Amino acid sequence: MADRKIVGGVDAYVAQAAPSANRNGPNYMLIQNGSSGNTNRGFLFIKAPAPVQAGVTVISARLVLHLRSASHPNLTFHARAVASSWKARKITWNNQPDVVSGGLLGTAAVGSVTGAEKDSIVEFDVTNHMQAVADGAAWFGWRLVLAEENRWATVVTSEGVSEWRRPRLIVEYSNAPAPPVDLSPSGGRMVSIENPIFRYSYLDYGGSRELMGHQIQIRPTGETTGDDFDTGAIPASEPEWDSSDSSWSIANGGSWRWRVRSQDAAGLWSKWSDWAHFERLNKGSLTLNNPGEAPNDFVQDVTPPITWTHSGPWSQEAWQVIVQQQSLAGWYTIHNTGKRAGNDDSYTLPRGVLTTANWSTSPGTGWDVPTRYRVAVRTWDGQGRQATPGDPAWYHVRREFEVHEGATANVENLTVEQLGAWPFAILRWERATAPDYFHIARGGNIIKTVTPDEVDQGDGTYQWIDMKATLNRPHTWAILPVVNGVMSTVESTFIRTEVKSKGIWLLDPDRPFQTAVMINGLGGDADLTMQSEDQVEDHEVIGRSTPVRVINSVGLAKGSVSGVVSDYSRIPNVAKLEWRDRLRDLKAQPGKRLRLVTMDYNMPVVVNNVSDWPNPIEDVIEVSFDFIQDNVPSWLRS
Repeated sequence: MADRKIVGGVDAYVAQAAPSANRNGPNYMLIQNGSSGNTNRGFLFIKAPAPVQAGVTVISARLVLHLRSASHPNLTFHARAVASSWKARKITWNNQPDVVSGGLLGTAAVGSVTGAEKDSIVEFDVTNHMQAVADGAAWFGWRLVLAEENRWATVVTSEGVSEWRRPRLIVEYSNAPAPPVDLSPSGGRMVSIENPIFRYSYLDYGGSRELMGHQIQIRPTGETTGDDFDTGAIPASEPEWDSSDSSWSIANGGSWRWRVRSQDAAGLWSKWSDWAHFERLNKGSLTLNNPGEAPNDFVQDVTPPITWTHSGPWSQEAWQVIVQQQSLAGWYTIHNTGKRAGNDDSYTLPRGVLTTANWSTSPGTGWDVPTRYRVAVRTWDGQGRQATPGDPAWYHVRREFEVHEGATANVENLTVEQLGAWPFAILRWERATAPDYFHIARGGNIIKTVTPDEVDQGDGTYQWIDMKATLNRPHTWAILPVVNGVMSTVESTFIRTEVKSKGIWLLDPDRPFQTAVMINGLGGDADLTMQSEDQVEDHEVIGRSTPVRVINSVGLAKGSVSGVVSDYSRIPNVAKLEWRDRLRDLKAQPGKRLRLVTMDYNMPVVVNNVSDWPNPIEDVIEVSFDFIQDNVPSWLRS
């Protein structure tokens, strides 16, 4: 609802005893019902507040006056609508206008006061008068009189010194809702169930905006009179109607149209919406073949094919696959193909989507947490369907599944060791026959998938270097060969160890051994400072005691490293000048994605402000640089 208060206006009073006199200007009106030609009447005009206009329903309207003085404690006033225009500076007893008779404006508004004294309030219910104005009646104000004879009172006028004592009109009104729009189903599109849910947008711009009810009419397409079904006026708090709650239903192949009108909390009805057309056309079926149903609701590789069968009279024209992973907070999407045109009936998940299996490892590895996934497949048949609640425009099937280890033969003689003081873990293993590919797992997650050719060392031996392990922390590695979509078990094929180093390393992952720079401190560790600041704004909200904080972006880690390079006994074949030259080579590639490896972090970074200067006293070269974490995938980098 809306409300408006208007204070002041124009006013004057006329005296029977002085029929030609104009009484405009004082800060009071003398209203009197006297005998022997001694009657005074007040005239007051307060413009009805906008938008009191056609289509508005006046919920309540009050005219409020303040007394200045009175002859008796108990008084009754009548306020009647004036029938024609008048001028406050020209009105007299002789030329005063008549009042309206008949209709809403012809009713008298009554105001009374008991125990009258200064500033006593006289209040009139003028709802009928203001409704007439909203309905288009001409408005010329009120004539004020006293009902009891031989009594008088003075009323504060619009010239009163204090604004709060001046006459005021308080109106509460409501607009009728706008005709409903955005009807669904509509546009001649298809639904596939006999009892769809009908929805629309409820719009009420200036009234009691809460939806209280609606009425829906449905008729077969082509009929112009009569209604196949009419809900009548029914209560509603949401702009939708579930037709399954009624006796109405639609047969397959039928064509219908419907319309709706809505009612707000003030009881006002909108006009009818336009007619909306729709049809019913049943769907075929969609079956998910892989992953299978329980007890076969699992796959045995992390790149399994998702397969399905779309059947029925309408052929598939598009498809979509969505994969989710379960967490403590619920399900979250980890892969979405988006809607793709075509009649494909399978999709192989790419590497990196499923990274964890229900490993059969021994206690202590930290790999024994079951991981559940969920796959959803959608298909479209191109028949112009419209999504309604409980009846999507697509075919849909969903299933939860797990990744289980298979029976493929394990690798043999797996070893993990650190190459000298370099911050890399070298994994070596053997297998008599080459599989389709190897999964490399660390910490229970598959971190890399490689083909045998990528890691082949000859004679059935293989090798891969892990450059992303955090230093000085125990990790568990495993190699899982995959043959015909089935991987091996983890049991007896994992190794737990750590990569040890006291320095801070900066390297180019494309050429790790040729570019790695080891930085230490003078008599201790190198210095690393890092912070991560989000970009936030505080917004003051009217009516809220505390501001709302909006996070515009989550900041990445940034900081600086300072230390020295020298001739290290642990790496005797690289002198301090070689370390310096490597650092300068990295500096010469601005924007290059490097890796920063420390005791606590192993992360991609971009560096700048790279500096070096000799310290001949300590026989070292001091170095420093700034860095910022770089999490942009390589395929998105310019």
